[in-house]
Amino acid sequence: MRILLVITSLFILITGMSVFAQKKRFPPSNSHQQKTITSNSNTAQELQFTIKLDKNVYRVGERILCEISLQNISNHKLEINNRLLVNHSQYPHEIYFKVIKDKNFEMDFLPQVDASFEHEYYGYLLPNQTSKLKYSYIAKDYGLSLPGTYVIQAFYENNSDAPLELKLPNVWKGMIKSNEILFRIE
Repeated sequence: MRILLVITSLFILITGMSVFAQKKRFPPSNSHQQKTITSNSNTAQELQFTIKLDKNVYRVGERILCEISLQNISNHKLEINNRLLVNHSQYPHEIYFKVIKDKNFEMDFLPQVDASFEHEYYGYLLPNQTSKLKYSYIAKDYGLSLPGTYVIQAFYENNSDAPLELKLPNVWKGMIKSNEILFRIE
């Protein structure tokens, strides 16, 4: 009886672990080309969101530097939320990353960022003007400590209006994706 109970417990534990692992799996992406998708829920072709890594191959433990660019590609000025806070997609943010290891395992964002918000983060982005951010915590924030092939993509999202006292009508709202970049850790 005791052996049956141990075997049943092990089966439940193993089955539960495999179900958890499957939640994190994604079908392999057919495209690792650098592409830019420039649409949002309000208007298409107003913002272009791109990322660029400083190189394509890193050593385990090496810093990965990502340059993030948000460019107004419309012919009019856009009111935007320019805080550019990187955080988990379920917490206050403007930017979050999706990092996939070996084509099918999404890496978790590890820190918990306590986000404050100030009025000076809202403002205008003129036609062809770009707002940039250099982010160097990807390896640390996503626990990239093992060799492998990775794909990274960033998302810019704003769902908030500017405070009324700023008198900024029609702040851009929506979500856009960056290009995807393939890189390796050896």
